[in-house]
Amino acid sequence: MKRQFTILHISDLHKPDNCNLDNLYYSLQKDCEHYTNDGLLKPEIIVVSGDIAEGTKDDGPNAESAIKAQYAEAANFLGKLTDYFLGGDRKRIVIVPGNHDYCYKTSKNSMIPSPKEKSNEYYKQYRMASPEIRWNWDDKSFYRIENSNLYKTRFELFRTFYNDFYAGVRELPENVDTDSYVVEIDGFNIAFVCFNSCYRLDHLNPTGCICPDSIAQAHERLLNLKKMGYLLAGVWHHHVSGLPVENNYMDYRILNAMMQEDIKVGLFGHQHVSTAIQEYSDITSKQSILLISSGSLYGNRHQLVTGVPRQYNVIGVTMENEEVTLQLHVRKDNSQYGFEIPQWIESPIGMNNLHMYEHKVRLEKPQIEYVVEDIEKQLRQTNNYEVACMRLYDIGLDDDLALKYFDSYITRIEDKNLLRHLLGNPRTLVQYMTALDAAISDRDKEWARSLLQSNLFSEINSPYLKELREQAEKI
Repeated sequence: MKRQFTILHISDLHKPDNCNLDNLYYSLQKDCEHYTNDGLLKPEIIVVSGDIAEGTKDDGPNAESAIKAQYAEAANFLGKLTDYFLGGDRKRIVIVPGNHDYCYKTSKNSMIPSPKEKSNEYYKQYRMASPEIRWNWDDKSFYRIENSNLYKTRFELFRTFYNDFYAGVRELPENVDTDSYVVEIDGFNIAFVCFNSCYRLDHLNPTGCICPDSIAQAHERLLNLKKMGYLLAGVWHHHVSGLPVENNYMDYRILNAMMQEDIKVGLFGHQHVSTAIQEYSDITSKQSILLISSGSLYGNRHQLVTGVPRQYNVIGVTMENEEVTLQLHVRKDNSQYGFEIPQWIESPIGMNNLHMYEHKVRLEKPQIEYVVEDIEKQLRQTNNYEVACMRLYDIGLDDDLALKYFDSYITRIEDKNLLRHLLGNPRTLVQYMTALDAAISDRDKEWARSLLQSNLFSEINSPYLKELREQAEKI
C-alpha cells in the first residue's frame, strides 16, 4: 500500500522581543499556499527540534515570569500551527527542548564557586570530566553543582509548557535530562524517538549531549516498532559537528547507538543552518542515518549565521511496501534585513544548488503477529476499534491473521463514514453483512445498490443475509 505525507520541520524559534509571532504564522500559512500549488502536499506532521523560548540571563525575581510569558506566546503560535496544518490534532506535533529552554537562574543557583584552597582538587576532577565540576572563564574559577536536586529542575519551565500544551495527549518524562520518549503517529507508520541533547548542559557548559541511558530505555518499544514496519526518526536539538572554535555540538558517537536501533533519520537544529544533507554511516555494519538540520525559524540578525537567512524544512515522505523515499525541500526567508514578515522562497541545497534532495531507506517487512499483539494491547487500554481497524487496513488484509482480527473488530464500529471507507469492497461475509447493515441504517441508497450488485456472496443461503438484502432493496 502506498502512503504519502509531508512533515513540517522547524527549529530555533526563540523569538526576539521585537518580533511578532502572528506575522510568522501568517508567513508560514501563505508559504504553504505557494508550495502546495507547486505540487508539495500540505504538512500533516510537525516536528519542532528545540529552542522554543529565548530564555533570559536575568537571575532576579522576574526571571521565571519572563520565561513563562515567552512560553505562553510560543504555545499560542504552535497551537495556531497545529490548527492550520493538523486540524487541531496535537498528537501529530512533536516537540523536544533545546539549549535555550533551560532556566539560567536555576542553573546558576544550583552551583557554588570553589574555595581557592580546593582549586587543584577541582582541576583534577574537571580533567576527569566530573559531572559536578564546571569552569567559568568570566571569573576564571571552578564551580561545583552543590544542589543537584535544584539542578535537575532547570527544565521545569519547559516541562510546564509542554504538559500544558499537550494536556490530555501526552506528558514529558519525569527526568527531562536523561529520559527519551517515543511519539507514534497513528495512520502514518512513523514514530519519532525524542531525545534531550542538553544532558548536563547549563550556563557554564554549552556542550550538547544525549544521555546514553535514553537509548536503552527506548529499546524494547523500538524493537517492536521496527518489526511492525515503522520508519523510526530521531529528534533532538544539537548538531554533531562544528568549526574548530566551536564547542557546543554533541558527541557523534551516540549516532552509532541510534543506528543499532534502526533509527533511519535524525531531525535537529541549533546551528541555524538547513545544511542537512549529511549521511552518517558505519562501514562495518553497513548501517546509516540521514541527518537533517533545520535552520532558525525566527531568530534575529544577531542569532543567525552571517549570510544565512531564516530557514525551515518541508520533508516529503513516500512509503510503498518496505521502501521509503524522503524528499527534502528547504525554504528560506528572502525579505531584506530580516523583515518582520518573512518572505519564504525555495532555497538551493548544497554546493550543487539542488532544488530538492532525495534519499531512500528500506524498512523491515512488517511481522503481522507483532502488529496484532500491539493492536490488542492498545485496544485493552483505549477500547478504540476504529484505530485498530485502520491500522490493519493500512498494512493490508492479504494476511489471514490480519483479516481474522479485522473481521472481529469491524462489527464494533459505529461510524458509518469510516465503515464506508473500510468496506467499500467487502472481502468476507462478515464484512459484507456489516456493510449492508450500515448502508441500511444510514439509508445510503448508492452504497446499498452497489452492495446488492455484488455477486461474491450471492450463493450463500442465510436467513439473516436474505433479510438484510430485502431491507436494502426497500431503500
